Amino acid sequence: MNSIIEGDDRKSLIISDEQIPFDAYQAIYHKLTGRVEKLNRLYKDAYVITKDDIKQLHLRLHQLVRPWKPRGSRVQISHSLKEGHGAVYSSMDKFDICDVSNTACSQDLTYEFDFLLVVPNDVKEAQDIAQRYKVEVNIRQQFPDNDDVRLPYFIRQLGHIGSTSTKIEYADYAVAQSIDACISGWIDTLKSKRPPWVVRQLFNIEGIVDTFLDSAVRSISIAAGAAYIAVNLESISPTRAISLALFCIALGFFSFTIVSTLTELLYGLLRRFAPSTSLVITRGDQNKADELYKKRKSFTALMSVIFVSIIVAFIVNIFAAFIYDAIVPK
Repeated sequence: MNSIIEGDDRKSLIISDEQIPFDAYQAIYHKLTGRVEKLNRLYKDAYVITKDDIKQLHLRLHQLVRPWKPRGSRVQISHSLKEGHGAVYSSMDKFDICDVSNTACSQDLTYEFDFLLVVPNDVKEAQDIAQRYKVEVNIRQQFPDNDDVRLPYFIRQLGHIGSTSTKIEYADYAVAQSIDACISGWIDTLKSKRPPWVVRQLFNIEGIVDTFLDSAVRSISIAAGAAYIAVNLESISPTRAISLALFCIALGFFSFTIVSTLTELLYGLLRRFAPSTSLVITRGDQNKADELYKKRKSFTALMSVIFVSIIVAFIVNIFAAFIYDAIVPK
């Protein structure tokens, strides 16, 4: 029979039997140290998260922990707006009846769920040790300001930056995995936003583009210098030829920094147009979502017209050259 004898100093436990189940060891460790492990996860896909989605998350987590009969629980929902205002709700019922007529946009929403569990185990003396768990789901969106000088004026406010992350503090690993699977299942039910096919392909080959452009710039700079020297070998002086060769070599070596900067600027601009996680809680969120949709649609139409115009102009120019040669006598 397993037994636990508590020492006089109240700081150590003496276990008389080595055949102790792992779940009992976890309970004892949590009792002695009060420490918990942490499991963090970041979801990179883009989602549209509404108030009903938060309610569904709350119901899923409560249904998950109900069979374990938690000794106590606490729910807190923090909702902050772009202008700096916000509110903290101590229950899902209060959050459900909150005023959503505000015209300001949401910036952060954090859902916290704390509870105490007594995980079943085979050691009688460890069966009453309550373990603390905490689930935190953070949803953030941040719209660029109109005075963002890093972007041209005509494409400001076309996109926003957002993320969804979770943090689980736990004592029992199996319980943590169940919670993580529950949250992942909830994530799969959210409305997702996918970027255009061209943008997805550009992101997939970001590393290849950086490497290719770097190699291309180096090769072109050195080859151009060599070709120029070879063509003008008779008229160019040796000193000028050496200076030009050294300049082309230096340009080739420094091209990595130039190309990396240009690539970073290009992909930074693309990320402004790529969809990201957004909150739709207040009236301002809905108005903002509608405004972004209209601006993206208008911008896409404008870019399509420009692209088609360039192609048509190119084709017309080619045919015009042929027609001119056929009509005008030589």
